[in-house]
Order: sequence, then structure tokens, then C-alpha cells
Amino acid sequence: PGGKIISWLIWVMNSYIEKIESLPGSLWEGMQINIEQVVLLLIIVAGFGYWLLEKQKAGAVSAVIALLFFISLRSSSFYQAYHQKKLIVYNIPRHEALDIINGRDYFFAGDSGILSDNFATNFYLRPSRILHRIEPARQLPGLLKQKNLIQCGSTKILLIDKNYEFDKLTGRILIDVVVVSKNPKIYFSSLTRTFNIRQVVFDNSVPPWKLKYWKKDCDSLSIPYYDVNKKGAFVMNLN
Repeated sequence: PGGKIISWLIWVMNSYIEKIESLPGSLWEGMQINIEQVVLLLIIVAGFGYWLLEKQKAGAVSAVIALLFFISLRSSSFYQAYHQKKLIVYNIPRHEALDIINGRDYFFAGDSGILSDNFATNFYLRPSRILHRIEPARQLPGLLKQKNLIQCGSTKILLIDKNYEFDKLTGRILIDVVVVSKNPKIYFSSLTRTFNIRQVVFDNSVPPWKLKYWKKDCDSLSIPYYDVNKKGAFVMNLN
């Protein structure tokens, strides 16, 4: 009987939380503040509370100073967000996923199926997008995409996956980052005849047995590589 009562109480609590969550304005999504800002908010509340209860000007002065620091930190954070340009290759098992960020907008490239997976989106993608204060954009300023080649400003990114294809070109093209996903049929010795590769990134969808051989190829060709599965998400500032 006691277990049934506890189970029923948990059900009532969860149902109540779900109803509250469904109310308009009950959730404030996308809010991102750091530890320093949290401390300043506590000082603001404590300072004004001390001033109101004890009628001490020191509390109000402390609260106002903390408020000024809080506004300065928030302003600096938003300024950095508006001027950021980044490439993020996410560490998502068996999936290809990357964001190209320009200011507060981002362009997503990778498996479209992951966008319909609420768990993967909320666990892997959403925290990063909240941290960087970004929203989706159909097209970023200065971003050009042609098949597997993406150019953002002066940075060229080559995506190599199972659908990889490129037109035969004369001369060698400078590629800043090559992102390898899934199990494409490629040989780095052949790629280097067409591309001058500065950096290779292997995401978490690459088969481990294939990754071992590709790493050996990169070592023999003196190409730096980054293994997302071992080191976590790859983040690079774009020019």
C-alpha cells in the first residue's frame, strides 16, 4: 500500500509539472548566464534586501555596483556573440553534425534525421547553441556551398561522407578543414593531389577500423588530424 501511495504521489507531481510547463510563458528558454553573473545577481538581491529591511545605504550601494558590473558583463557577452565566427563539429555517436556560426546565426550541415531526434538535439546541439546565443538561418552572409565544399569568408571547409563527390579541377585547392564522416571510399594520397589540406577532422560516425588506417595516412602525409571521438567536439574560429 505504501509503495502504491508513493507511486501515485509521484504521478500527481509529474502531471502537475507537465500542466505548469504547458502554460504560456511558464518556461524561459535560451537563457544563458555564467557563474560570475549568477554571483552578481545574488549580490544585487541580497544588497537591495538588506537595504529594504535594515535601512542601510551600504546594501543599496553594493547592489547598484553589482548591477553595473552585471550589465557590463552581459553587454560584453552579447558583443562577443554578435562578432563570433566559428566552426563546430559535434561529437554525436554515428551522426554527422556541424554548425557554422556567423554572429548570432548558424548554418547546420549533416544528418537531417538528427533534427527530428529530440533527445540528440537537446543533449548535443541545444546546449552549444544556447551558449553561443545563436538561431538558425537559411543563409549566412559570406557563406557559399557547392556540393561538399563550403566557403565561409576566406575559410574553405570540405565535407567528405558517403555522398562525397567533387568536380575534377586543375591545380591544388587550399582547404582549411576537411571533415570526414561515415565510411566514404577515399584515399588521402589521392585527395592531396587535388587539395592542399591544412587540417582533418574525423567525427564520431567514422568506423573505428577505418579511422586507424586514415590516421596512418595523415601521419605519413604530415597532415594534422583531430579525432572528435577521443577529444570531444572540434571548435575553430573562422577568418
